[in-house]
Amino acid sequence: MKMSNNISVVNNSTYYIYVVMLLCLSGIGGCVSLNSHQTGKTLGKGNYNFSGNILAGPSPLLPSDVFKNAYHFEVGGMYGTEDNLDIGVKVNSSLFFTMMGKYQWLGDKQSPIASSIGLDIGVAPLYIITGITTYSGSLAFYNSYHPSEHFAIVFSPRFIHYSTATWIVGNKSHYHYPLYGYSTGIIVGKKHQFSFEISQFTTIEDTYSFALPPMIGFGYIWNIGK
Repeated sequence: MKMSNNISVVNNSTYYIYVVMLLCLSGIGGCVSLNSHQTGKTLGKGNYNFSGNILAGPSPLLPSDVFKNAYHFEVGGMYGTEDNLDIGVKVNSSLFFTMMGKYQWLGDKQSPIASSIGLDIGVAPLYIITGITTYSGSLAFYNSYHPSEHFAIVFSPRFIHYSTATWIVGNKSHYHYPLYGYSTGIIVGKKHQFSFEISQFTTIEDTYSFALPPMIGFGYIWNIGK
């Protein structure tokens, strides 16, 4: 009987994890943002922007034998609190909320080469109702080359720690997914910018090999005050 209870707990845990994955795919639940659409430059003090993007492709957080692709739409904004420091917030169609911070340590607003460090913290509060919550923390290195003021080539390596916690199955299970990957692409424009990028991530279960094809993203950024 004791073994049967343990099996039941494991099955319930597995069931709820698949519920999380299904919600991620359908856009009802919460999955961490896996894109960038940023250069290595900060906005400058007092400047701000609004942005939106779409992302499609195979996600390393979803079992490929069940879900072939994930689709997300995301909106957000950034504000320059100092010349080299931005803060912001974004939310995607999975209702995953992310707070962002970005510090430019290399170059200035006119430099052809720029680099920033980014720190994001995200959570999906909807899961508090369902008994499941997801949260993440990520560290990114935004790098860009600007041959002109209207064109940039971007490359952003990133580490993400993504976690799912359940507390209604009797064992308060926690699942952790460390992700490593990158986003790279181009951004065109100045006040109104359009971006195209590919993103690719891997997990420890994949022995850090990029087995999945990259995800594809398109974005729009409206810069105000520049």
